[in-house]
Amino acid sequence: MEPGSVLRAGAVLGNRLGILHRQRWVIALGVSSIFLAWLIAHGGGLGVALALALVPAAAVVLSPSKNRLLVGITMVLLLPWWYTLGSPQLKVFVVASLLAMTGLIGAAASQSEAAQPVNVIDLALAGFVTAAVLSVAFVGPYTYNSLAAVVLALLPLGFYIAGRNLGSSMWRPVCWVVLVGGTIASLPLFYEFFVLHRPLFGNGSTYQWSGQVGSLFRPGGTFGSPPAAVTALSMTALCGLSLLVTSTGARRLIVWVCLTVSVLGMIVTFTRAGIIGFVVGLVVFVALWQPALLLRFTFVTAALSLIVLLVVLPHIAGKSWYEEGVTRHGNLAIRESRWNLAWPLITNSTTHLTLGHGFNSLQIGHPGGLAGQPDADLASQPLLIKESPHSQYIRTLLEQGFVGLGLLLAWLLTSVGKAAGSIHSGRVGIEGRALLAGCAAAIVSFMIVSLAGDGLRDPSSLALLALVTGLVAGRSRAVARSTGDKFRRRGVPAGEKRSVASRA
Repeated sequence: MEPGSVLRAGAVLGNRLGILHRQRWVIALGVSSIFLAWLIAHGGGLGVALALALVPAAAVVLSPSKNRLLVGITMVLLLPWWYTLGSPQLKVFVVASLLAMTGLIGAAASQSEAAQPVNVIDLALAGFVTAAVLSVAFVGPYTYNSLAAVVLALLPLGFYIAGRNLGSSMWRPVCWVVLVGGTIASLPLFYEFFVLHRPLFGNGSTYQWSGQVGSLFRPGGTFGSPPAAVTALSMTALCGLSLLVTSTGARRLIVWVCLTVSVLGMIVTFTRAGIIGFVVGLVVFVALWQPALLLRFTFVTAALSLIVLLVVLPHIAGKSWYEEGVTRHGNLAIRESRWNLAWPLITNSTTHLTLGHGFNSLQIGHPGGLAGQPDADLASQPLLIKESPHSQYIRTLLEQGFVGLGLLLAWLLTSVGKAAGSIHSGRVGIEGRALLAGCAAAIVSFMIVSLAGDGLRDPSSLALLALVTGLVAGRSRAVARSTGDKFRRRGVPAGEKRSVASRA
């Protein structure tokens, strides 16, 4: 063997070991974060605040800039988002988002591959953010609280910037941290459900999913609520499928364990929309990853559903936990009543119909949100402020009008479309195909859950959504660039090259 080959093999092995080391470091950090979060939730104190402050400090001092994204993902999944560093004003997603962006923007600016034209996902997200700001500026009068509502709600979108500028060598570590972080984040759900029967984090007296004596308790864990938990876990599990189809041996076994724990965590939340979103996302993943298996997968799913319907359901239909957690009679009527309350406020003026009442305006005056006087229209329906419209699409209409809703759908749908287009281009490789299929499945899952919940108000869900759409934007840009290089080598005219590259 030539000396050059030995050196190259050593370099490759060193890079792989370095990636594995970083993964172990971040996972260990995530485990320790759980205990720090528990200490803060049960007493706090200066010592605990200082200990928690070491988490981002260690990431900045000890790790490369790209590892800070991994630490940010870990924090936003594993720590209660409403309280960080001993201060409820400095929320965990603020620290996590800043960590995710730190160094990546500068590193991307120094790389020639980052100096590429924006794509349609970038434009859709930029339009959504612009509409969010304009919805506050035009509706007015705006105050410090309304400005804070916009900034705090949009800050997790920093994960999009981080995900978009990641190199391909970091995609697999990101998926590992997302999957393992989601698995660890699901553990408090079991502890709350089977042992405590009350929230481990937060104020139990104001927790909306606490059952009375003899009734069902629905855990929320570090996420703060069952809907937030199932939305985030559905996305982390679907991203983990990309590791399942590309891993072997012990790593594949670890992925199976993580997926099993995450799915069980979703089940104990008794959140039906989240389970349905996960199943639909699973179908999307199979359709994109291996279309030939879709018919077989559909047949197996139908057979299992029939067995549950005919054999299992008759034995559990009369159980109290089934009635309270699954059927929940009248639940749809309650949601429809919220939507009926919101619709007159959406249509009572041209400004509200177009731009809404201001992005995140339902958080002003909310018991767990921002202090201040809410918009007069919204104040006339306090139930919408206290308990939300229970649909992200209705909430977006209420806060941002049809302009905001159109741009939100454009952001999500173009991300799914770009992922599917990049896969069908045949120029992404096995790992790229799996990553894009997992990201598209996670986005579709979020869209399904959003029919009956408002996930954008939950920082963990928004951060994960921003991350996966950023990964899709970055990968689709790389596919377009490689397609352009291919045409340049073949001497294809520029106009035809642009046409075919845009289709890819």
